[in-house]
Amino acid sequence: MHLVTSLNYGGLETIVVDLAEMLNRKNLGGCTIYCLDVPKELAKEVNICPVEYLSADRSKFPWDVDAVRKLRQQLLVSNSKLPDKQKTEGKNQTSNISKSVILHAHNMAAWQYAVLASFGTGVKVVYTQHGANIHNRGLKNRLRSIVLSWFTDRIVAVSTDTAGAMVKEQGIPRRRIKIIKNGIDIERFSEREPRINTDKHGWKKNLGIPEDSLIIGSVGRLDHVKGYDVLISAFATLVKRRDAGYRSQVTGDESDAPSIPPTNRPTDSPFLLLVGDGPEYDNLKRQAKELNIDKQVIFAGCQKSVREYLRLMDVFVLPSRSEGISIALLEACACGLPVVVTDVGGNTEVIEDDKTGVVVASDDINALGAAISRLYTDESLRRRMGEAACKHIGDRFSLDATLAEYKTIYSGI
Repeated sequence: MHLVTSLNYGGLETIVVDLAEMLNRKNLGGCTIYCLDVPKELAKEVNICPVEYLSADRSKFPWDVDAVRKLRQQLLVSNSKLPDKQKTEGKNQTSNISKSVILHAHNMAAWQYAVLASFGTGVKVVYTQHGANIHNRGLKNRLRSIVLSWFTDRIVAVSTDTAGAMVKEQGIPRRRIKIIKNGIDIERFSEREPRINTDKHGWKKNLGIPEDSLIIGSVGRLDHVKGYDVLISAFATLVKRRDAGYRSQVTGDESDAPSIPPTNRPTDSPFLLLVGDGPEYDNLKRQAKELNIDKQVIFAGCQKSVREYLRLMDVFVLPSRSEGISIALLEACACGLPVVVTDVGGNTEVIEDDKTGVVVASDDINALGAAISRLYTDESLRRRMGEAACKHIGDRFSLDATLAEYKTIYSGI
């Protein structure tokens, strides 16, 4: 039983759905996803495993007792359906990975409810933290994490950096933390066609982007922690330098020519494509307008077919201020995209600088702009890094590998 806050579009939610459906598809134990909150868009796309909602009012202090009671009842019902262990001893149990109900919570809010509901039920609790959890720091949350860890059978971090943050900020002993890196269904994203000036599905036209334009893009929640304000500022410098280069080509005045070489076509001006939604949407749109690049920044909103939007991009940028192992980053690499990432969280555990992508300092507009400009002007570099990233993800970050490690944990409790 997986417990999440909701099933909105996001990396955490995507990996939970993928793991749950694969568990059911391979007959490795009946799996259900429980959401603390009301249904969200991703829930409509879950096909193989049931999705239940607790409709918790998480504004109640210290927690919603009714939601805890409801989840506890589900645990007891599930426990009662397990085969009698004495009757099944010695029999082949290959279809099940555990003889117990396992409640697998993802991130802090779900962890708290999982532990509370599991008391006295005999249910095993697994907890996975998907990032450094910068929203839940401080003494109160440190104490809460320590207490919750006492009643948790296995604790997982999605990256070495996340594990380090759990030790430093939350007081969880390192020996108790197992690192299992997120993975994706490689086959879903790896089929691709050449990216230079291709528009197989006419999506560029629908977005108002000229056919021969180069697209810088990103996929993620429009939140401060994702650093999209820095990306928009860096993109503005790219546009300014490119436009200045074109003007110098037309006028012959190279007195202030930028480092970006001019091109022969004014229509190949770069575009920035942001796929996702979130609390910073209005601020980011305002920023783009103030920088006079609003016509070249496309806000596509939350999208079901993220793969198709990734196929439009020429360069993928993840400008995060904090990160676990980004599913969007893995998907971009699997699509063969060259990437630029910041040196935070698990980004550097996925990307090797100057080989499978470019790594820059977080919150550094100039460094980010220079990295994007480098890829913008060098088609062969884009292809080389994209191919290297695709191979690396296929070798190291497959969903099958992630599931195998979780199966080991499930079977050992």
